[in-house]
Amino acid sequence: MKSTATQYEELAQQIESLLQNPEAPDVHIPDQQIRRRLAQCGRKLSILLEEPRHTMSRLEHVHFQLPLAIIGADTGLFAALAAEPRSFTSTELAQKTGVPLSLLKRLLRYYQALDMIYQVGNDAYQSSNVTQALSNENNADALRFAHKIMGPPVFSLPDLLQSTGYKDPTGVMPTALSKAHNTEKHAYAWLGENPWALKLTLAYMKVQFESRPSFFDVLDFQARFGTDSTSSTVLFVDIGGSTGSQSLNLRQRYPSLLGRVVIQDRPEVVQKAKLALDGVANIELKVYDIFTPEPIKGIILKSSMY
Repeated sequence: MKSTATQYEELAQQIESLLQNPEAPDVHIPDQQIRRRLAQCGRKLSILLEEPRHTMSRLEHVHFQLPLAIIGADTGLFAALAAEPRSFTSTELAQKTGVPLSLLKRLLRYYQALDMIYQVGNDAYQSSNVTQALSNENNADALRFAHKIMGPPVFSLPDLLQSTGYKDPTGVMPTALSKAHNTEKHAYAWLGENPWALKLTLAYMKVQFESRPSFFDVLDFQARFGTDSTSSTVLFVDIGGSTGSQSLNLRQRYPSLLGRVVIQDRPEVVQKAKLALDGVANIELKVYDIFTPEPIKGIILKSSMY
């Protein structure tokens, strides 16, 4: 019978073998449920094995990851690495990004230490699955959203909650966002007055639906709701639907489905959606304030991003 130490040694070797081949997970672990279990167990095991100093180091330095990831996107470093399936020297990457070699080497050391890129040799760097994700411009804007819009409110939370005596928040205002961004308006009104913030928010919202299963994947909408529908039936109302990814998905899956599909959002978002959905028929765009009663009655299915 194998000793416990031997079993753990063999487990560690199996994990190390898997990590040596970046393509191995896609080849050997195609089942998504197993992949999720392994990822969750890996994270939990990593924390379980921490010593106190490791816990402190992780929490003290976690806030560096988002700003440094944005630097990698802003400089084009992640895009340069992701452009070709090969390794690059630091000199090559300095030439491609225009970042001075001395600074670039520091960034590369950080990124490989945090597993954002692979270091495959003494001076050889290659993209990873994380690099590929960070090289996408919409994903980069989602990071900027987290940094510029959500970062200040999140870091103000300890002081805000302490100032209220840790009472349960009630009402719409004030919020950590209004305090951090020095505004008397609620978040959605503030976004409407700041085009730069709205742009980042819409990019963030778009990223939430990319590469993610839709509820239409498991719901036969036409069979469930469309057998007796007419052109006046309100089939689907997407509240806070942004630029319409869910509504577009529904129309593309069931092009002959009778009924109304409606996107409701703030005026500035509706204007963006009109451009994104230009030429797409059978999707209505309506301005709507979520803090007021729903004007559309008889809705069969409603989805809300708020």
